[in-house]
Amino acid sequence: MNLLLPDNIFSRLIYNQLGDELKNKVQFHPSSVIASKLKETVDDIGLISTADIIQHKDLFISSKHGISFEGEVSNSFLYFAKEDKELNEIYLNGDISSLEVIFSKIYFKEVHDIDVQIHLASDISLVHKKNIIVVGDKNYEQGLFSNGLSFSGEIIDMIALPYVNFVFASNSQDSLEDLNKVLEGLEEKIYNSIENNEYKIKFSGESNNFIKDNFQSVIFDFNEQDVEGINQLTRLPYYYGITPDIIDIKFV
Repeated sequence: MNLLLPDNIFSRLIYNQLGDELKNKVQFHPSSVIASKLKETVDDIGLISTADIIQHKDLFISSKHGISFEGEVSNSFLYFAKEDKELNEIYLNGDISSLEVIFSKIYFKEVHDIDVQIHLASDISLVHKKNIIVVGDKNYEQGLFSNGLSFSGEIIDMIALPYVNFVFASNSQDSLEDLNKVLEGLEEKIYNSIENNEYKIKFSGESNNFIKDNFQSVIFDFNEQDVEGINQLTRLPYYYGITPDIIDIKFV
């Protein structure tokens, strides 16, 4: 059994709390490919974008652990152009997953009543030149986040539920049940590692302080609100005509 993780500050905090045996089975991949890679295996587990559940409805999904945001700390930030006042286009940059693609459309339709055109941007310098959502650690590496809006915060305001960014998924119910047991108490361990400076966040002082000061809003152990957040994030695309049906999630 391998454990497939996206490469960002939040998944690496999970990695840091794993035992050596499980750490040796971890593979880091772009967020966009992890769900597809699970189709190639029987018992591997992946930390997938929540919206990937829609296209991979046969996967079992952990109701116990993942990465959920309930405040301003986020894996993605929205930057509005300083000069371009038109909101009919949005660019995406970084470790983009289906969640940002789908919910950028939903957000602009719901909040601004605009059907945006989505473009992929390879150049981070588009920040403040174009309306752009940057996904992943790039937001913190140079302190960009301080000039943007937490995308998770914007979606939380919209749905009045946690923004569950990543969920653990597998083709094997047994593998997922085993991982749920291994990860018991994960959140407290991560919080303690941050509080006691046992895990050194690699970013600048401003980014480090922001993450540490607001880290209690990053959730790794799910409760009923997080599970309902998963349900809402997978249902909304149907109501907006983006996906053809509502799925029944196979929670473990």
